[in-house]
Amino acid sequence: MLPLIAVLLLAPIAGILIGFTLHESRMHGIAILVSTITLAIVLFMAFLFWSNSSSQIGNIVVPYLQNASINIGFTVTQTSMIILVAVALVFFGASIAQSSMISEKERIYGISFLVAQLGTFGVLLSANLITFYIFWELSEVAAFFIIFVFGSFDRRHAAMKFLVYSFASTLLFLFAALLIFEYAGTIEIAAIAQSISSANVSIQLAIATLLILSFGIKMPVFPLHGWLPEAYSEAPPTGSMILGGALSKIGAYGLLVTVLIIPALSSYMQYVAILFAFSAVYAALITIRQTELRSTIAYASMAGMGVIGFAITANNQTAVYGALYSIIAHSIGISVLFLCSGAIMKAYGTDIIEKLHGLVESSSNISYVFLAAALIQVGMPLTPGLIADILMLTGIFSKFSYAGFIVIIPIFLIFAYLFRILEISFFSKENEMRQFYVVDNNVLLACILLICAAVAFGLFPSLLIR
Repeated sequence: MLPLIAVLLLAPIAGILIGFTLHESRMHGIAILVSTITLAIVLFMAFLFWSNSSSQIGNIVVPYLQNASINIGFTVTQTSMIILVAVALVFFGASIAQSSMISEKERIYGISFLVAQLGTFGVLLSANLITFYIFWELSEVAAFFIIFVFGSFDRRHAAMKFLVYSFASTLLFLFAALLIFEYAGTIEIAAIAQSISSANVSIQLAIATLLILSFGIKMPVFPLHGWLPEAYSEAPPTGSMILGGALSKIGAYGLLVTVLIIPALSSYMQYVAILFAFSAVYAALITIRQTELRSTIAYASMAGMGVIGFAITANNQTAVYGALYSIIAHSIGISVLFLCSGAIMKAYGTDIIEKLHGLVESSSNISYVFLAAALIQVGMPLTPGLIADILMLTGIFSKFSYAGFIVIIPIFLIFAYLFRILEISFFSKENEMRQFYVVDNNVLLACILLICAAVAFGLFPSLLIR
């Protein structure tokens, strides 16, 4: 019997192959079916993992470059399992909503969507750096086509900019992987830390710098975020979900792996912390200056990833668990916010905050969904964001003492501005929008399912944290 990891990776591949044979109008259904199957597999894997039955999940090793002892390998860890749940939920929600957002070239979109899903799953399940690199490239190429073909007016410029930054990110990672292989003699993630500990500290720090820059582009962090405004704003709403809710989590996961495999980095973590703290505050300050919903959500996403990165640099169990739970809250909250902004743009032809008024009267469903997503994003009770904030702040304060208070600034600014948007665009009756708009049922269903998942994880954190 095939291990569950193999089934999880084969499901998108099967969907891609079927998509080439059927009429393109069937691609939306194929994407929904594959995403539902993969979500079910991931949840079952999580159940087995937390039940101490991880042996049933299995590991995979496929010979690749035998002369160099390099294999394509897959495994699952506690860290990857938690992020995998978040990512599977995002792809599931995006698959349901895509029929309302994509009305042409369905085959190209569906195949790109499934390749992005395969690439993301492959990265999170990678047992070694070469597997990580291959699947990371897959996800980047798929995201490029989603932006380039299905984005807004300036999509081609945004897609090319995204591609350039992505190429730089993966190239830095490849250089780091080659250095690790040279000085550690292995690229197996589980074995690197012990093998490279004997290497010179300067070599370890050089490798860590390459990896942090690589994953910093992906998250992104200041000043490596040049691709973010255009890519997030020009991508279709479901594409923005994939970028912000799934692919950016590769950066966070990579940062976690970097902290684990480079022993010398622990003595210099405060410098990395400064980078992420500054990035979070900078992104939050830029957020409150935005005039459009999509760009606001894009920079809010960057601020959230900066907070997550800052928590990871605290490098203690409490902060890391908080970062992992924040990834769940961030993935779901940002994904729903992007869906809402896309629905509003489709209905009213604009997402300029000052031009939208009284949406709660004309589009009550999407208004309350936006409110729920904002509450998830800022960490209100009954949401995973609250648990994440408690754990992150506890771990950060134990590491950095009063300096940890800096992380409260971006959280507060994002909280204040999101509710300012709600006041101006949704609940204000001044110049009320006269058009009545009923949100598409698929978009509404995707949002509700994601919000319900968030509430479940908020009520029962033991589902994912042991």
